[in-house]
Amino acid sequence: MYKVEGQIKQINNLQKLEGNTGLNQVQTMILETKDKYPQELPVEFWNKAIESLSQYKVGDTVTVSMNVNSNKWKDRFFVKLKGFKIETGNEVTNTEQNPDRDIEVDFPVIFFICSSFCNTI
Repeated sequence: MYKVEGQIKQINNLQKLEGNTGLNQVQTMILETKDKYPQELPVEFWNKAIESLSQYKVGDTVTVSMNVNSNKWKDRFFVKLKGFKIETGNEVTNTEQNPDRDIEVDFPVIFFICSSFCNTI
């Protein structure tokens, strides 16, 4: 399993494929990595995994969990990136950074400090 963070550059239309295992669906997205030398990676989402892709749009920053699959045919190798999970990128929201908590403001103490300091000047 691999995780890659990047920005969604393209989401292709849903394709329906019929094969030995019956009818399958696949949707491919192009993910641009945030490396020093960015790469555009085609990541395929198959059948049930397509549902996780449907809530994202082009331009979103995401982290994709994927498997790398390869096939050998006539001494050649073909590699596919098959995504199975997609999450919002590592952007931290204000709510996550500062969880709900009670903040008590003690105005009399602040006023006392200020008035004590101001009287000495």
